[in-house]
Amino acid sequence: MHGIYPEDSNIIDYIYIKLISLGEFYDEVGKPGLADACYNALDMYLAGTVKVYFKEGEPYISSVKDDNGDIFADMP
Repeated sequence: MHGIYPEDSNIIDYIYIKLISLGEFYDEVGKPGLADACYNALDMYLAGTVKVYFKEGEPYISSVKDDNGDIFADMP
């Protein structure tokens, strides 16, 4: 898997790679809650329900959508 891009694409999805790397890192250092958060963010990113961006190396989620594709209005 190459993230959100097709297998035959020459585009590397940095977000996909970074979230997997962070999840593995947090697992190794004994922070399973943070690892699970990274893996959950990755699942939502691949499903297209959130957008992920990074600030100072840490992932943040924006534009959380519901099952109908509508952005939740009550998100902080």
